[in-house]
Amino acid sequence: MAISDHQQRLLESVAQGDVLKVHRSMDGEKQFRLHALDGSAVQVVSSEDVELLMRLGLVGSNMKFPAATFLLTEAGAQRVRRQTGTAKKCNPQLP
Repeated sequence: MAISDHQQRLLESVAQGDVLKVHRSMDGEKQFRLHALDGSAVQVVSSEDVELLMRLGLVGSNMKFPAATFLLTEAGAQRVRRQTGTAKKCNPQLP
């Protein structure tokens, strides 16, 4: 399945070290945020984008509360390598 340019850039950002998290409120509300590696910026990310990347097996979550972190799976890392020629190692504990 194809992903959008925006979703590809999101994968590449995670591959370069930015941290993708889902923050949950006590009411169960979720907000996905991309934290810059250097801490300079936080960007709100569409839940639809993250959920598609999860369904495709390109990112996985560590399932922590209240802020789960998403990491590249091996499939996600391979996709980034194909597109850019580089990707950090994926988390071996994710599917």
